[in-house]
Amino acid sequence: MAYIKFENVTKNYIYDEIEIKAIKKINFEIEKGEFIVILGPLESGKTTLLNLLGTLDKVTSGNIFIDDVDITNEKGKKISKYRKYNIGFAYKDSSLIKNLSVKENVELAKQVCKEKEDVSLILKKCGLTKKADYYPSMLSEEDKCRTLVAMALIKNPKILLLDEIVDSLDEKRAKQILKAIKSVSKKNKMTVIITTKNNNFIKIANKVITLKNGSLSDLAVNKKIKSIGDISW
Repeated sequence: MAYIKFENVTKNYIYDEIEIKAIKKINFEIEKGEFIVILGPLESGKTTLLNLLGTLDKVTSGNIFIDDVDITNEKGKKISKYRKYNIGFAYKDSSLIKNLSVKENVELAKQVCKEKEDVSLILKKCGLTKKADYYPSMLSEEDKCRTLVAMALIKNPKILLLDEIVDSLDEKRAKQILKAIKSVSKKNKMTVIITTKNNNFIKIANKVITLKNGSLSDLAVNKKIKSIGDISW
């Protein structure tokens, strides 16, 4: 079985007694160590899909398998522990702790993991060495993104989830951050899944999953290249 498998996954929400179909019977597979881009416009279901995969939300129907385990009905301490030790998150709307420096924010994230990375190394790879003692109020939007990515990478997670983390940056700066992610993920055989509205970022992917209105689009799941090592930006 594939490392990650979505099997007829549906997610509905109820707002003011109206049912919103966010994800509609999606099927796809992801292999261990792949770098995946989930591409789609605003409100296409990208963040919902990421939340389901990250065990932050539950499916309405269908099943999600990770490493041959059906996580669909797991709950309580068991699923919380799994999320804590195996999944890293960097969401565009995430906040940094204002009274902690960049380095301290990353060190705090390091405390909740087992096989953690070295703080200095991650700061260097994310281009934050010179900003290590800066506080969030002193950071540019780019450096805030770099810090959020560093906080996710420091956990050395098996699965790294990035929600439109570089969409607000210009292409040059986005590529620099994505290169840092690629470097760490390749070394640690990490499975990376990033959502974006920007077609320019699909060139870094092993596979592109295209969403539209909660469904796989006509492009469905496209294999891009055989190995992330073949990518040169």
